[in-house]
Amino acid sequence: MDVEKEMHDMEENFSDMKPTFAIYGDVGVGKTTFTSYAPNSLLIDAEGGRASIAKTPNSPKILEPENLSDLGEIYLWLKANQDKFDSVIIDTLSEVEKWAVEESIQKAVKKDPTKDKDLATRSDYKKGGTKVGRVARMFRNLDMYTFFLLHERSDKDDSTGAVKLGPKVMPSVMSDLNGFTDIIFYIEVDDSGNRKIRTSPNRKIRAKHRIGELPNVIDLGTEFKDFRIDTVLEMINNS
Repeated sequence: MDVEKEMHDMEENFSDMKPTFAIYGDVGVGKTTFTSYAPNSLLIDAEGGRASIAKTPNSPKILEPENLSDLGEIYLWLKANQDKFDSVIIDTLSEVEKWAVEESIQKAVKKDPTKDKDLATRSDYKKGGTKVGRVARMFRNLDMYTFFLLHERSDKDDSTGAVKLGPKVMPSVMSDLNGFTDIIFYIEVDDSGNRKIRTSPNRKIRAKHRIGELPNVIDLGTEFKDFRIDTVLEMINNS
């Protein structure tokens, strides 16, 4: 590392920092639609969930990787061409985790043909989690807004019985996300179809924001046209 070359002044405002987001919620709440309003974005569609963008005026560029190798090639291209996009969206990191575990299983089967190819062991999950954490870190280091979309999962505390919602990834990956993302949003829809973003944690929900001043809950209404990440980015940049 060239210390003199790499040293720089602290950014003057939040808009210069290009934070990393983890955004999670149930299937169909609008995660893809919400982030499709990110500036000049590349959508990495890992699970074919982009149809909802047709409801919007947005036309992000699309890539459809099929495995971790494809995702690695996309990262290397982005790293060499960081002026092409202002935002990258991985939809979803939960699906990428499945790829990583499956890849670990297949490698183990090649070493030991007697292994059940349909059964993931603790070792497979551990190796898969390590790979996903590495992928997420790589994309986080790009000089652009980075959005990891995830499904939700509920975890029950065996000692207290309390249930808490969080992103649907392995605990090791969740620990990584907690450490290197700037913002974790939970998206929910109430019985009236009103979409809300939880920006801060409580006893039932994992969330955080360490850039900007945001309310604990952002109410974005019932209309899809009002459900957009650029509105939230403006709130952050103006805080």
